[in-house]
Amino acid sequence: MIIAALITSLISVGLHLYLTLQHFQLKLGLTSGQSFCNINQTFNCDTVAVSPYALLLGVPVATWGALTNLALALLLIVGLTKLSQNPSRVLRFSFWLAFLVGLTSVVMGSISSMILKTYCLNCMAAYILSFITLFCIWKALDENPLVQITEDFQSLFSSHRWVSILLVLVPAGSFLTNAIIADSYGLPKIKLALQESQANWRTVPVTPLDLNTGLSFQRGQQTPIMTIVEFADFKCPHCRMAYPTLHTFAEGRPDVRLIFKSFPLDGVCNSDINRKGDGSTCQLAYAVFCSEKLAQKGWAAHHWIFDHQESFFSAASPADLIKDMSSELTLPLENLQKCMDSSEIFDLVSGQGKEGGAAKIGGTPTIFVNGKLLERGQFMPVLEAVYEELKGQSH
Repeated sequence: MIIAALITSLISVGLHLYLTLQHFQLKLGLTSGQSFCNINQTFNCDTVAVSPYALLLGVPVATWGALTNLALALLLIVGLTKLSQNPSRVLRFSFWLAFLVGLTSVVMGSISSMILKTYCLNCMAAYILSFITLFCIWKALDENPLVQITEDFQSLFSSHRWVSILLVLVPAGSFLTNAIIADSYGLPKIKLALQESQANWRTVPVTPLDLNTGLSFQRGQQTPIMTIVEFADFKCPHCRMAYPTLHTFAEGRPDVRLIFKSFPLDGVCNSDINRKGDGSTCQLAYAVFCSEKLAQKGWAAHHWIFDHQESFFSAASPADLIKDMSSELTLPLENLQKCMDSSEIFDLVSGQGKEGGAAKIGGTPTIFVNGKLLERGQFMPVLEAVYEELKGQSH
């Protein structure tokens, strides 16, 4: 049973390290699409990974989990190889540490179900592994761990001081690991630019924007303290990188509203653009807003198109790919095409282009928060900083 516990704890180390890297990539907008475990609004790993509850003392909870499970694995190795003169006591230490990990799993799972109302499949796998590890260690114990709990605790300051040192190394290692990973992504340098973005946002004038047009998303029903408006082009690579960050940020905060507006970089449907292209990016905008009009599946179409963006670059015409999209989203192609050819949808998309022109859009994506231009708004730390400022003002 100890070997089984060792295996599950080592698997947990790897899983938590993966979750740590996912956290940083989402934070810095380095993902090119949604995570594989984003199934729907209920099961969404990205939402949980960057929620306000994903950090403990500024360090990702996943990092704490990785280092704690590593310490647990080391205790199990010592107990298994009998490197200690009292392997039974070491095994009891392992049990209490595994109990702490299991208790943390219960707390984090409760936050997901009762507060976020969203579940991370990778996190759920980590929770299950923690319970399996705890069960295996419990079955391997010779006696009730409560019987000698006083003596065990006292030994942490005498014969088993090395266990105390190991436990102290968990928070120290967590902070160090967090610093190393953050530095590898250049986060300290990036933070200076992000602070500049927040400072500029405070001083720029409010731009009048129509909050009744565009795709709108808000997880909760309360009055939003933060309204994000994004102008984007469906064939813009930077917009593709931005969409997971923006949507994930809004998913995890019920008092945030996200509005997507199309700003095609093509004069065919955007009078603010001098040059005319092949009209393909206009077609993609038409498809998204028709999906919304016909079946309230505008966001699903939005995600699908960005996730397949590379295919649209190589395709001679977007028609075949739009056909595939309509099939996957169960939208009748004939109805979708008829809507896309209508003057109503053309006016809707071109109207958003004119609105972007009036707002002096210089490129895509361009992001406004509460009517103010937010530079680098596609980065999670910028959004978080502005959100916390607005949250403080609302109290």
